[in-house]
Amino acid sequence: MEEVELIFQNKDDLDLACWNAMMFGYIISNDGNKALGLFSLINRSGEKSDQITLATAAKACGCLVLLDEGKQIHAHVIKAGFDSDLYVNSGILDMYIKCGDMVNAGIVFNYISAPDDVAWTSMISGCVDNGNEDQALRIYHPMRQSGVMPDEYTFATLIKASSYVTALEQGRQLHANVIKLDCVSDPFVGTSLVDMYAKCGNIEDSYRLFKKMNVRNIVLWNAMLVGIAQHGNAEEAVNLFKSMKSHGIEPDRVSFIGILSACSLAGLTSEAYEYFHSMPNDCGIEPEIEHYSCLVDALGRAGLVQEVDKVIETMPFKASASMNRALLGACRIQGDVEIGKRVAARLFALEPFDSAAYVLLSNIYAAANRWDDATYARKMMKRKNVKKDPGFSWIDVKNKLHLFLKERSLYYHSEKLAIAYGLISTLD
Repeated sequence: MEEVELIFQNKDDLDLACWNAMMFGYIISNDGNKALGLFSLINRSGEKSDQITLATAAKACGCLVLLDEGKQIHAHVIKAGFDSDLYVNSGILDMYIKCGDMVNAGIVFNYISAPDDVAWTSMISGCVDNGNEDQALRIYHPMRQSGVMPDEYTFATLIKASSYVTALEQGRQLHANVIKLDCVSDPFVGTSLVDMYAKCGNIEDSYRLFKKMNVRNIVLWNAMLVGIAQHGNAEEAVNLFKSMKSHGIEPDRVSFIGILSACSLAGLTSEAYEYFHSMPNDCGIEPEIEHYSCLVDALGRAGLVQEVDKVIETMPFKASASMNRALLGACRIQGDVEIGKRVAARLFALEPFDSAAYVLLSNIYAAANRWDDATYARKMMKRKNVKKDPGFSWIDVKNKLHLFLKERSLYYHSEKLAIAYGLISTLD
């Protein structure tokens, strides 16, 4: 951009096309501040902004997450009479989505008389990015009714939404649409489907689909590896990891998170150590905090208190709350009161309202017959008004999720209630 800036500064007869091109160049170069600076300069010079100018300025605000400035641009759009222009509205919509203002994004979207595939997909993607996956899935139906065809990115986003809310039936319907519209060969869509089936508990369909895809793509292999690991099949995960390397696909940091997680869930501590040390030694990958967390979890599940403590003390990162919880859990397994007290104190400082630390510490004291200390831990939890999060079960009936909380009077029956509701709701 330096050479372009030099030409731009020495040019006398600048027209709006030059200003727009320069603004867009700054956006591409991830310099939204300069793009907005040019927009201000255009307004001060008396030049009248067009649709491209305003859409580009809105994009700059979205990239910088400047909601207030973005709202000012939106007001400028309305004043200039461009509020019915699809290109400008798409830019304003994208700005609100990137700033996390889905209320105004919805208002802008509803104002578009005939949204194109970009606008529909932006709205779907925005809902997913802002944690409203159910709404993303609901938008798909009116999109199809409007006659707009989804593309591969739309499908990949919708399938991701299904995986987040474990909506298997909706995921299957999307898979059928993917096949019907001949998008199944797209590697991003295929990877999303493999991940969705695994996260929804259907590891068999996930693996079946994975084996049909002849793709040398590390993201696809990682999705399958992590999926198998989450289902606790360590032997299959190890075989897949070996197969990946035999196919010439070098494992990356995500691959090692997958294989370390599999070792952790299966209690394979020596194998976890082996894979952990192979990262820098064989692959040139320095372990990050996620890898240390997997190793700590594996050692903690095995009750290896001293080894967990050593890893946490010597690693080049500050231990996270989850690591300390793993160590505290190991202390409970082994009845190590002294280390348990020290770790619980760290947890209280990191997450003072996390009920797990208080409950685990109380259980450690109770196992050691230190009843006064156990009672004190419970009283401290009550004094600080720390509440234990209730468990819940959920069931998907007719593409709608229903949650059942574990209330005290029905503490062990939320699963039975969910199943009973599903049976009643599907009776003809």
